[in-house]
Amino acid sequence: MYEARYIPPPPDDRLRAGLDQWQEWLAADVPLPAPVKAAMAHYQFESLHPFGDGNGRIGRLVIVLQLMRSGILNEPALTISPWLRARRDEYQGHLLAVSQTGNWDPWVAFFCRAICEQSMASVRVVDALNTWLTTQRQTLNDRYWTGTIAKLVEDLVDWPVITASFVQEKYEVSAPTAKSAIDRLMESGVLRETTGKSYGRVYAAMDVINAVESFGTSGESRPSA
Repeated sequence: MYEARYIPPPPDDRLRAGLDQWQEWLAADVPLPAPVKAAMAHYQFESLHPFGDGNGRIGRLVIVLQLMRSGILNEPALTISPWLRARRDEYQGHLLAVSQTGNWDPWVAFFCRAICEQSMASVRVVDALNTWLTTQRQTLNDRYWTGTIAKLVEDLVDWPVITASFVQEKYEVSAPTAKSAIDRLMESGVLRETTGKSYGRVYAAMDVINAVESFGTSGESRPSA
């Protein structure tokens, strides 16, 4: 017979009371470093397990919101989900150990390691994107490309997947102008057509996408501790 490692509170008044207390604790001015408070809040939320599905995703979203509220982050530019997914067993083991022993230290240290390593990975991605953008700006200068094509290159860091209609609408240009900008960036290797179709074509800046995706898998290349 299957035995659950952990049984959360039943979905009755006890769960509602627990969530109310959790929310009050989040809002309180607790004299703890922000990452430590985020680690403790995450454990509490996952222990309550208020939803039938999605508790992990919501709990990890709360981490980012907490760090933004504390002022550590100005933008939601950090996620520890990939790092935790790559260490799923260790992650769940630490959460369970807090319930079993009441010892917070190993879990908080594990959590802070996730924050630290993903922060460094985020910096590496930003550096890669800045290097890419510097290279493309030089190419624009060398080829005397200005106007729509220059604006498009700058925006590819934010919008690496585009269509001709997107370019036409975003920059308020004609269809031939949008197509010309895309064709030039295709020729220079900045964009690649991804559908193989004649109509409804989609173009991607693969260097940008690969740099961003490396952040999502940054934790998976390292063995679990």
